[in-house]
This record gives sequence, C-alpha cells and structure tokens, in this order.
Amino acid sequence: MSKSKYVSVLIACLIMLTTTFSTPVQAVWTQEASIVGKVVDEDGNALSKVKIEVYTSGGSLFRVAHTDLEGYFGVYHLPMDIFTLNFTKKGYVDKLIFVETDGRTKVDLGEVELRKALKLVSSVVSLVASPGDKLLLPFTLTNIGDDREVVEFLVSAPDRWSTRILSQIGEVNTVSLEPHSTLNLQLEVKIPITSVGENSLSLTALSDTNSTFDFTITVKQLEESILSC
Repeated sequence: MSKSKYVSVLIACLIMLTTTFSTPVQAVWTQEASIVGKVVDEDGNALSKVKIEVYTSGGSLFRVAHTDLEGYFGVYHLPMDIFTLNFTKKGYVDKLIFVETDGRTKVDLGEVELRKALKLVSSVVSLVASPGDKLLLPFTLTNIGDDREVVEFLVSAPDRWSTRILSQIGEVNTVSLEPHSTLNLQLEVKIPITSVGENSLSLTALSDTNSTFDFTITVKQLEESILSC
C-alpha cells in the first residue's frame, strides 16, 4: 500500500471513530431540562385538570401545563433558569414551587399536595343524649382560599331524625364565604322519642370541593345530655 493511500485510510478511520464516540456524549449535554411530578389532595387522591403556570425568573409566563386523569404532569424543553410553578385548581389553595434547572436534567418533584379551600370543624365529636332531645351542634366553616365560595349543606342523619342549619339570623341552606373568612354556625338535631343506641350523623359542605364532619350520638334514657369535646 502506498504511503498516500495509507494516510487516507487512517484519516477515514479517525473520522469514523470520532463520530462514533462523540455523538452520545454530545446528545447527553444538549438535551433540555424537564420538570415532572404528581398532584394530590390532602388524602393522597390524584387531582386531574390542575393548571400549572411556569414563569421564568424574569416573571414572564413561559408555558402552561395540566395534570392528566391520574394527577401526573410534565413540563419539557426548559432552558437553564430558576422557574416558578403556580399550581391552581378551583376549590383548592394555590401553591407556588420554585425549581432551578441546569438546562439538561430532569427534576422530579414527587407528590405535590394541594389543600382544599373549605375547612369544616366542630368542637363536638360525640355526645350522649336522651330520646326526644333537641341538640345544637356548633361548627365553623373556613375559607382559606383566595376565591369566594358559595356553599350548600348536606346532612346525612338516621331515619326520622330532623336537622337544619342555623346562623345568627335563622335557618340557612346556602352561604357565601369570602376569601380567608370564617363563619360560625349550628346544626340543629331533633331526636325521635323512639330512638336508642349509637347513631352516626354526617355534615357536608358542598362547593367546588366537599368537606365532611362526622358526629356520633349515643341515645340513652338520661335526664340530661352530656357533651364530649
């Protein structure tokens, strides 16, 4: 083989080796960053249709994504920057997460929890009452979100038990709750004269999300009711 032909073959081999070994390394370093995760509620249930707004460090809206039916989301093709992710869903409290990307690495946020805007709480968990008693069970309804909530009430009670929701001005079926406000109400319960034993009663506040509180009422032949807080 002549010297010139040998040099040509050597150069061709070097080019092939350079192409073979440099391509995978170049692909790793030129891939773009992504942010993935799953959105759940306080009970660990997946939340679909959660809106995720992605803002750059300069405050510009870069991209909008949504969770799927199983709560998963992905934001792809992100350059190097510090991004702000704003998670929003009607009936839930907005959540901000800051994520720094290096332009090439996937960031897995794991589970992102959103809290319900409505909180239903009572100081009375269980009580003992007598047949024929009329009870007033106090409870508070709080809106910790940033939007006004229109709330309806649903009471699940034993057969023939009579219930209604009372405010300071009388019976209510629906209330309007401003952001970051609390309303004090009472659940009136009338126990039939024939009722005895342990009974369960549920109060639910219905809006874009539901909040439920359960009471246990034990009916005995007593002269007066005893409340347990």
